[in-house]
Amino acid sequence: MSAFHLTRYQNKLLSRLPGTELEKFESALEHLPLPKGFMIARLDCAIDYIYFLESGIGSIVTVSREGHKAESGLFGRESFSPTAAAAHTDISFHEIEIQSQGHGHRIGLLPFWEALASSRPLANGKRVGHPTYL
Repeated sequence: MSAFHLTRYQNKLLSRLPGTELEKFESALEHLPLPKGFMIARLDCAIDYIYFLESGIGSIVTVSREGHKAESGLFGRESFSPTAAAAHTDISFHEIEIQSQGHGHRIGLLPFWEALASSRPLANGKRVGHPTYL
């Protein structure tokens, strides 16, 4: 039997968490549509929620001091965003926006940190299935 609990989640991180680890997240997860243009995080603003995409594509935009913008990354259902929250940062260093509509789940920053602190696979940066997350 696999050490990982297979779930209904399409998000790769959520789908690979062992059942007991997933339970730490599930009660606090809120399902929501993610339309094109939805802002996950704004530059230099508080991170209120962590998003786990099930479908769609998100864009990470870096903004210079002069206000010049450049797309510096894309993400989908492989993990979560904003990833800076894993380092216990509560301010976003980027603009993070949905580029291709989809749906997903979100969890408040504090419940995320609580789950992260009590989750051995996540808190220790251990592999959660394949590929490695965090």
